[in-house]
Amino acid sequence: MTKETKTEKAKRLLTTGCVLVEFADEEKIMAKVAGDTSGYQVWIKDEPRCSCPNRQGDCSHIEAVKMIWRNE
Repeated sequence: MTKETKTEKAKRLLTTGCVLVEFADEEKIMAKVAGDTSGYQVWIKDEPRCSCPNRQGDCSHIEAVKMIWRNE
């Protein structure tokens, strides 16, 4: 079995109801994402951040939230 890409995992998180938006406006969004092993907090304002161990600003949890929120 091949490993999911970041985008594939983000889509799976969305389609399985793992993303709960807690707050969103034109400038920021905060969401809880149920990951494969734990729940994580995602917030995007100037720079995207996630509480997952990756914490590099480019995890699948952030990707999932970005797919539903556009501040452009």
